[in-house]
Amino acid sequence: MIIASLVIGLGALIYAIYLTRWVLSRNPGTEDMRRISEYIAEGAKAYLNRQFKTLLPVLIILSILVGVFIGVFAALSFIAGALGSMLAGYLGMYVTTRSASRTAEAARKSLDEALKISWRAGAVMGLSLTGVAILIISILYIVY
Repeated sequence: MIIASLVIGLGALIYAIYLTRWVLSRNPGTEDMRRISEYIAEGAKAYLNRQFKTLLPVLIILSILVGVFIGVFAALSFIAGALGSMLAGYLGMYVTTRSASRTAEAARKSLDEALKISWRAGAVMGLSLTGVAILIISILYIVY
């Protein structure tokens, strides 16, 4: 059963990577669309970096408390989960911020194509978070 979990988690991440490549291969639109998309991506990246810097001390303090009161393995599991969530969040934000101009450009020609782009860009976040979570839990199960 644990092998199935590893395969499912890895499969979710592989499919998320496939969707990322598919979304980013679409036409990013006009020069104005690309420029605005870059501003959005830059702002989102700054926001995530600020969040990570703010949460890092909280992560450290909570990890120490969990380690002292529950155990070292619980603290390591907490850290693994937090880092996995951060990774999935970054990947999801990376793709979704870059998909906006591609969706807008596609909508100029076909609403169906625009929906495909936006749906797949959104799926990257869900698949990334789920895949990372399943892999981390499976690995922790094997280790402990």
